[in-house]
Amino acid sequence: MENLNKFLRKLLIKLLRLDEWHCSSHYDKEYARYTVKMINNLMERDGKTNGQIIEIGCGLGDIIGYVKAKRNRKTGFDLEQKVAYAASILHPDTKFRKGSFANIGNEEIYCLIMVNLLHFIDPDYTKGEIRKIIDNNKVEYIVLDELRNTENTSYQYECHGDEILGGQYVPCYRSKRMNAAEGANRHIIIYKKR
Repeated sequence: MENLNKFLRKLLIKLLRLDEWHCSSHYDKEYARYTVKMINNLMERDGKTNGQIIEIGCGLGDIIGYVKAKRNRKTGFDLEQKVAYAASILHPDTKFRKGSFANIGNEEIYCLIMVNLLHFIDPDYTKGEIRKIIDNNKVEYIVLDELRNTENTSYQYECHGDEILGGQYVPCYRSKRMNAAEGANRHIIIYKKR
């Protein structure tokens, strides 16, 4: 299955002319595998396999596509329609749409995922958009990654969840340190609503 997924991914990237950084798959990304494992364990512990899971900045579904939630309970948003289309081919059990923060409204969300996303978005904008989501939806868990040692890398911002979430959520799980691109370090953190 892994080899078929990698082949299909490369074919879609070529046919749809997607950015080359989409080439590496879930199997090649430690942070993606670890995030999926953390979320699946959390859902199993809470007995919430029917909870709504939403990922903003899902790319080709390397996280949301592997979460073991029910088919109609997983939605991934990406800014590019052709990326969402390719993700839907790779992961037919997950809904993918073109969109971002503003496309989430009046939802009861078990887990909101924003991993490998916020490091390229202005932190003030991020805070505002996430606070709108928190204010207008019931969100039980939020999954973010925090980067360190980003000097001289292409990462534009170091994301700090406590600042972004404004004290409304508390960290309940923090991963081991993992390597990120260009020598930076990454932690995956799950935040729970207070």
